[in-house]
Amino acid sequence: MVLLWALVLAWLACGFTTVCESDVGGNATSKNDCYRKICMDMHYDICEAVYCENHLRLGAGRSCCGKQAFNPAVATCCKVTHGYNITAHVTEGLSEQVSSCCGLKAYNSLNEICCQSTIVVKPAPKAQCCGKEAFDEEKQLCCGPKKKILTRNSSDHECCGYDQYNTKTQWCCVGDRILEIHPINSSSCKEAFDEEKQLCCGPKKKILTRNSSDHECCGYDQYNTKTQWCCVGDRILEIHPINSSSCKEVFDKEKHLCCGPNMTILTRNSSDHECCGYDQYNMKTQWCCVGDRILEIHPINSSSCKEVFDKEKHLCCGPNMTILTRNSSDHECCGYDQYNMKTQWCCVGDRILEIHPINSSSCKEAFDEEKQLCCGPKKKILTRNSSDHECCGYDQYNTKTQWCCVGDRILEIHPINSSSCKEVFDKEKHLCCGPNMTILTRNSSDHECCGYDQYNMKTQWCCGGSNT
Repeated sequence: MVLLWALVLAWLACGFTTVCESDVGGNATSKNDCYRKICMDMHYDICEAVYCENHLRLGAGRSCCGKQAFNPAVATCCKVTHGYNITAHVTEGLSEQVSSCCGLKAYNSLNEICCQSTIVVKPAPKAQCCGKEAFDEEKQLCCGPKKKILTRNSSDHECCGYDQYNTKTQWCCVGDRILEIHPINSSSCKEAFDEEKQLCCGPKKKILTRNSSDHECCGYDQYNTKTQWCCVGDRILEIHPINSSSCKEVFDKEKHLCCGPNMTILTRNSSDHECCGYDQYNMKTQWCCVGDRILEIHPINSSSCKEVFDKEKHLCCGPNMTILTRNSSDHECCGYDQYNMKTQWCCVGDRILEIHPINSSSCKEAFDEEKQLCCGPKKKILTRNSSDHECCGYDQYNTKTQWCCVGDRILEIHPINSSSCKEVFDKEKHLCCGPNMTILTRNSSDHECCGYDQYNMKTQWCCGGSNT
């Protein structure tokens, strides 16, 4: 019975441990008995040693950091949790009384700040994070989705997209796909934009009511940065729970670009790179140029660059991305043409999109790309089932649960990973040509349909149904 009781005491003191390195203070006086502990018949004083994961560590005033013992007065223990696993690390020479943790590394929170797992020096006592950089919130602003730091013009100035405006004399307004700054009560100000209550998402600057201060844009939707990831899915951005196995790759605006009408995901070459159609270019050394029906990348000041592509001056319209000189900021694409959104409608006509005056009796139906899809070569108008639906030939499919597949001379819709799906139809790799929708392997990104054949838009014309 005595032996059994001794074993129970050892289990309570040490768990299931079987190793203790030494016996400390075995003959301590009775006044220290309150500090005494026993581990497998070995006595130690908790003021002179600490027991860390099966090992007894000597030293006064020490604590455990995983398997390692440390003195909190002169060192800091930082821990990171990965599911059920905990990783710990000791940073020496920095007391826990003045430190904070940035991942597994400790830093002095009096003069440093942790920004996206990176420790940077505070430029001012009231410094805040702007991406991986720190800024002085009294003298600077952190603006736009790409976290651009601006010198604050005054304490009355706040961000409006990548610019700043005076909150006492100006509004940050929702314009035509962009944020605009106008005088207060200006008739040209469509709607005042409040970045604390709203988000301006996606290439077309869709305004969303912000669910919380933790929400940011993920394409045309929003996600909670504390509980969700904005993920790179199949040609679209998807929202998944953090650490979800269905999240293929975390979409980071600093590391990726979402380019072209089909939102193709590219790994960003550098912070200086931006989209040029479905490709990317270096804004410091290159131009995104208007070529022959496509966008081309050329060196800055290159003689081969016909015209610099400026989204404010140009439109990229239709499936073949035809470049048009923008008539005004109020003009947008309607098929391969453009229309004035203030005075005209882009209408559903007979198999084509037509432009008519607003409220014109000849306008069969105003085309709204958020509610409708314009599918197939003959421009068949479908009511969009949801924002996740896109065209697959003359039909539509759910991009989250289905594939648009290459079948026998037609495009077919199948469940994702279905064995009946011969090949996923990729507009960058295939062409769907002619009335019978014959599938061709695309020779290059410069090739488009010419009847049942394809031609190189840079070197050929499609004339009367033949390529020459």
